[in-house]
This record gives sequence, structure tokens and C-alpha cells, in this order.
Amino acid sequence: MQTVKIKNGMYIWQIKEILVKVLEYLENLSSEWNEEKIFIDGEYDSNQTKFERMSNDGEIGVKAKSETIGYVMLFILRIIIDHNYDLPLLLNQDEDKEDWSIEELVEIYKKQETAYTTIFENGENIEHDLYGATSDGHDFEITTTHISKTPEEVDLWDIMRMREHLMSYKKYDGYYI
Repeated sequence: MQTVKIKNGMYIWQIKEILVKVLEYLENLSSEWNEEKIFIDGEYDSNQTKFERMSNDGEIGVKAKSETIGYVMLFILRIIIDHNYDLPLLLNQDEDKEDWSIEELVEIYKKQETAYTTIFENGENIEHDLYGATSDGHDFEITTTHISKTPEEVDLWDIMRMREHLMSYKKYDGYYI
């Protein structure tokens, strides 16, 4: 069982190396399906990161052959798009624990993306509704936004592209968290 250290004061390149190890682990997981499926995250709220806005609009997603792989890839894509490399540190609720198995990280990361993710068959149009509420200060109004895209209109990431992106850094060049 492979373990990694996660602690405060890590450099971004160190977090990226851990995420690459997680992706390598995902590559070796068995597939649930013969064909990849498309995973899109979507949650309507007024305070959105770049990843959340792109996901809600059906502009970005991942392709994976199992739910575990898809959910974890969405979590890593969130980190990449938002440049939020301290997110894995924030999930470390046990401040005394520094040694984590890759399997533990996969389970933690998977749970972060299960609530608002929609899974589509490869080739199927990306269609979903986002529900929200607007307020004028007195009354609330429920709003619905319908998203409809073809898979070709969505920037779909796979494990290889994520790994290449994460590995395109200079060691010791960057900020620490």
C-alpha cells in the first residue's frame, strides 16, 4: 500500500506529485463499464468558482470507466481549473495525521463530488436542469436553467491529460501552501 505525506507548508509541486500518484492509482482500477461515460458536475449557487461555472454550463467534464474514477477525476479537475492546490490540505481533518494511503485519498476525494454530478453515456447529449432561487430582498423565486450540449461542445478531460497538466511544472518553482 502506497502512502504519501500531506501536511501544512507543502509546495504546490508536492501536491501535484500526490495528485499524479492518485491518477496512476486510478489507471490501475478495474473498469465497471466497457465504454467511458461522461461526468459533469452541476450545482446552482450564487458564489461559484471558475470550475463550478464551467461545470454548470456544461463546458467541462471528465470521461471515466467507473464511478469512483469519474468522481475522483472531477475533484482533481476542480483543483486544476480553480488553481486550488490547497484543497487536499483542507480535507485533512485529522491535523495529527500526515501519512495517508492513496486508497484513503481516493475515498475522501470521491465523496467530494458525488452530490451534484450527473453521468451521461458517451455520445449522449449533455442535458440537465439547474435549480436555484433568486431574491429581491423580500420574495424568493425558483429559477430553472436548462443546459443542452453535445459531447463535442464539452471540454472532456481524461487521466492522461490531467497527468500531463499536473506534471508540467518545475520542481522547486512555485508557491508553498
